[in-house]
Amino acid sequence: MGKVLQDLSAGRLIPYEMEKSERYKNARIQMREKEDALEEKLNKFDKALVRELRELLDAYTDLFTIEQEEDFSNGFKIGVRMMCEVFGEEYGEEDME
Repeated sequence: MGKVLQDLSAGRLIPYEMEKSERYKNARIQMREKEDALEEKLNKFDKALVRELRELLDAYTDLFTIEQEEDFSNGFKIGVRMMCEVFGEEYGEEDME
């Protein structure tokens, strides 16, 4: 078994804990600053509205997480199908069934 598979199966390789890019870090900082500024403005008018906004953002985060998981899974499946197709041509279709 390859090192990546060993690390993944042993819990030493956790994709969501891997180092994020500078692009990601900067976008995250900008988003957080905008979120804080909006929350501060809304707090002056209606604290209940801020709670609703938080609930909406939490729901969006949940949905985004599900979408990422499904996109990763689907992408992985496509990659495996491509490999099967490539090796099927190389070794003959009957070997892949």
